[in-house]
Amino acid sequence: MATDCRRKITYAEGSGVAITPPNLNSLMSGQPNRIRTTRYTLLTWLPKSLFAQFCRAANIYFLFVCIIVCIPDGPMMWTSTVLTFAAVLLWTALKDMYEDRRRQRDDDAENLRRCMRYNHLTQQFEEVKWMDILAGDILLNFADEAFPADALLVRAAGGQAFISTVNLDGETNLKERRAADLLSGLSVLGEAPAEVNRGASAKDEVAHLARETAKLIVRQGLQVDLDVPKSVLTDMEGSVDLTNASEEATAKLKELEVKRPCQLSYELFIPRGCVLRNTLYVISIAAYCGNHSKTRLNVAPPVAKVSNMQVYLNRGVQVLVTALILFCTYAAIRAHVEGTDELDGRNPFIRFLFYWIILYQIVPISLYVCFEIIKLVLGFHINGDRQMICERTGMSAAARTADLVEE
Repeated sequence: MATDCRRKITYAEGSGVAITPPNLNSLMSGQPNRIRTTRYTLLTWLPKSLFAQFCRAANIYFLFVCIIVCIPDGPMMWTSTVLTFAAVLLWTALKDMYEDRRRQRDDDAENLRRCMRYNHLTQQFEEVKWMDILAGDILLNFADEAFPADALLVRAAGGQAFISTVNLDGETNLKERRAADLLSGLSVLGEAPAEVNRGASAKDEVAHLARETAKLIVRQGLQVDLDVPKSVLTDMEGSVDLTNASEEATAKLKELEVKRPCQLSYELFIPRGCVLRNTLYVISIAAYCGNHSKTRLNVAPPVAKVSNMQVYLNRGVQVLVTALILFCTYAAIRAHVEGTDELDGRNPFIRFLFYWIILYQIVPISLYVCFEIIKLVLGFHINGDRQMICERTGMSAAARTADLVEE
């Protein structure tokens, strides 16, 4: 598997960029940088939702009642119980799908963000969606822009970049990042473009600088050897070297005493989602995309959440069911002792089930109907509560799951 091995990115004139293993960029249907946090697909929605619902003690109880209420000559019609229970299950499943579609919208907002990527065919930087970024792409970021993947810094304005990692670790102080010694050596070659000063035409000049830097990387045959993706934020290793270094580049790197291959550390990488601050531009290489990035490796898989009230409710149901079992057992034994079985021909087990059907509403199904409706309504109230709007960003609260609103 691509996630269990090292990876190598090699640039060459004519072929552009080559990735090892070759299937690395074929993940997620050719969009390895696309993220997905939804729990369901159209095929898995109903089975997964029903499985989660039957983790509740009450639903197992009502399923048992629906089975025994279908006994021939039973004390009540099966339709009132079975149809009501089916409606509750369907309502909860539709609520789960509605909440999952909101997660899909959040995923789309992330995947459809834009950034600048170098096109090896046109030799121009073009605006593309984040989800279209591939490992090995050369990226261009301006100040206050987020990085779409875990990127290896190639060149930054002034030789250093400052990034905000508040979305990653909550720290508000800026982190400094710099390019590897070998990459810094390339930026001082005679054929490398000169540094850009801030001004009205700075972006155009940066775009020209980025194009020339990308061409230089390809001409020199830059090769990036990267370690296996790891979740530890400070664990990023690898090396860079030149496979087609010019005489000038070889002499310059020797003059600067740059070791080849040049080893990499986490201080030379910029994690996905970090924002560039106080730096005019950064040119980088997409090293780890999508689910291989640090942010995604540290995200727990989406699971169904259970509130404390649901836990207490499950315990209450278990107590009530235990009491019901004891009472029905007592009633069935009493009827057998008094000879009632001989009058109607029912054995003690069938009589036990009949008593259960008569008394099953000790756990009212209407309680769960109201419970699910109230949770959804409370979620809408939280979303529209004007007292829960952030004054700084203007964003309102978002109840992403109605299962926890009572918390």
